[in-house]
Amino acid sequence: MLIDCDPGLDDAIALLAAAQLTDLVGITTVNGNVGIEHTTHNALAVAQVSGREIPVHRGAERPLIAPTIDAAYVHGPTGLGSVEIPDLDRDIDSDDAVGFILDMARSVDDLQLVAVGPLTNIAL
Repeated sequence: MLIDCDPGLDDAIALLAAAQLTDLVGITTVNGNVGIEHTTHNALAVAQVSGREIPVHRGAERPLIAPTIDAAYVHGPTGLGSVEIPDLDRDIDSDDAVGFILDMARSVDDLQLVAVGPLTNIAL
């Protein structure tokens, strides 16, 4: 399973569940609930908290056509409400989410691509 997401509170919970219950090969991030800097940081934090070495790849920082609209009014300015994010022990694996998605699609039999955020990375 590869999850393409824009981690706010909802996606953080989904990522934690997926990290424990499935063979998660990676996480790709996209601008959405909050800006790409925060969604990527949140994905890294969730991966770290899960205790697994899950690759995280930064994706699209803006929509292809539509104006950028976020949901910070729901998820808070960082996307995780008032949750304090621990210091991160790692950085992203790449800033090429689209390339990672393509590589995984070619190399992992029966890959499940779960897109729970804007579909910009998928469209690219």
